[in-house]
Amino acid sequence: MIIRLLSCYKYAELNFFEVPRYQLRNVIAANRKYVLAINTEIDSGLGSVILSTDAELAERTYASKLSHCRMNYNAIAIQPHHEYIAFRHDIDMGLYGRMRLFLSVMYTIYMDNETLELFVQECGASDEWIAYQHESSIRDKTALIYKSALADYAHNGTIMFDYKMTKVSPELRKRHLSLLLDRMRENDHLKIILLDDINPVIPSENNAFSFIINDKRAYAIRRGATPEDSLIYRFRSSNLISCFADVFDDLLTECMVFIEYCAFEDEVCEYIQTLIDTIQ
Repeated sequence: MIIRLLSCYKYAELNFFEVPRYQLRNVIAANRKYVLAINTEIDSGLGSVILSTDAELAERTYASKLSHCRMNYNAIAIQPHHEYIAFRHDIDMGLYGRMRLFLSVMYTIYMDNETLELFVQECGASDEWIAYQHESSIRDKTALIYKSALADYAHNGTIMFDYKMTKVSPELRKRHLSLLLDRMRENDHLKIILLDDINPVIPSENNAFSFIINDKRAYAIRRGATPEDSLIYRFRSSNLISCFADVFDDLLTECMVFIEYCAFEDEVCEYIQTLIDTIQ
C-alpha cells in the first residue's frame, strides 16, 4: 500500500505518522481521502482488509491518528541526494545484515572490480557511490526484480547507475548478466527472483520505485535523469523498516498468491541465459 501511495501521490500530499497505540497501528489514512484498515488474526491465520473512500470517515481517522502520533515527525522523509551522499547513508546499507532489493528497473546488484571499472568508464560515477559498490558487492543479497526490467536491460541497456537512469553498451550488458549468472550458480550469497509485471500484489504499473532494505535501514529511490533528479525516500521509523523487511521475506516464502507469480533459481538462470543469448 505504501508503494502505491508514494507512486500515485506527490510527497507533499502525504504524511506518514508513527502511532504507538495498538488499535490504530494497522490503519492508514491517505491524503484525508482514503482509509485502509488491516486486521490480521495471527492465531486463526485469518484476516481482513477494508478500503473506504468515505470522506467523513477518512477525516475522523486522520484526526484520530494525528492526535496520538509523534508531532513534527514524518516516518518517511525525502533525503536530498547530496545529503544522502554526504552522510554516507549508502555505505550504511552494506553494513547491517542481508540486503533486500526490490527493483522496478535494473540495478547493479553485483559487480566485480573490473566490471565496475568498465561501467564507470562508460557511464561515470561519483567516488562515494563507487565506494558503496565495493562495500555492497561483498554482502549477501536477495534481489526481487520485475521481468520487464531485466528484459529492458538486456534489450536496451536501461539501468539505474549512480542513482541516475542510463543506457550501457551490449558488451557491458552481456558481461554484467553473465557475471550475475555465475555468482548465482557459485553460491547462495546472491539470490535473484523474477516477478511477473502483472500480479495481484504489486503490479509494475503501480510501482515507480526501487527499494533497498536491510535489518536497520530502508530507502526508496524514484529514479531520475540525473542523481540530483532522483528522489530518495528515507524510512526513519524502525518499526516500519522491520515491517518492510518482514513483508519482503514473507512474500517470498509464505505468500502463495505472490509466489505463484515469481520465478526462482534454475528458472531464473535459464531466463537470464536466454536474455544473454539475444544480446547482439
